[in-house]
Amino acid sequence: MNAVVETRAPRAGQRISAEVHTTLVQFLGYEARLLDEGRFDEWLGLLDEGIVYEIPIRLAVTRHAPDQYPAGAYRLRDDLAMIRKRVERTTTGEDWSEAPPSRTVRNVGSIDVEPTAQADEFIVHSAVIVYRERAVEQHWDLIPLRRTDRVRIAAEGCSLLTRRIFLAETIVKTPNLGIFL
Repeated sequence: MNAVVETRAPRAGQRISAEVHTTLVQFLGYEARLLDEGRFDEWLGLLDEGIVYEIPIRLAVTRHAPDQYPAGAYRLRDDLAMIRKRVERTTTGEDWSEAPPSRTVRNVGSIDVEPTAQADEFIVHSAVIVYRERAVEQHWDLIPLRRTDRVRIAAEGCSLLTRRIFLAETIVKTPNLGIFL
């Protein structure tokens, strides 16, 4: 397939193929399904050994001012070892923030892909809405966010190299962030 998809306003050298775009869209959809179905061991297989998974703290600023994220300030900043520990905790019964476990539905959209200097790596921007509820509570959460991922496409499939999550809220209303976004 040789079709070219414009990822933004046309810029020299900033084009990707429809095949690459489709591969990345399918990857994000598959990843969302694994997380929604609680298939965390399979999800871990999508992560690169050197992954950095982070949620920077967003400051409230005046209207129309650009968002501000103080350097080194995170709600969460995990590497693969910590992510594995979080997944392992879900099987021990000691994961109190997820007792009972959350039921989630992720809607991933507004996908925009940028090539990088590495031919097999891409920056993937997406908007995500996560619906979350727990069986014993009447309350449910709607968590809007934007993500910037770095994804590698290889013969054996895609792998997530980095994920930066930008929560729409400056004050998080959900009682905990025990789920993966």
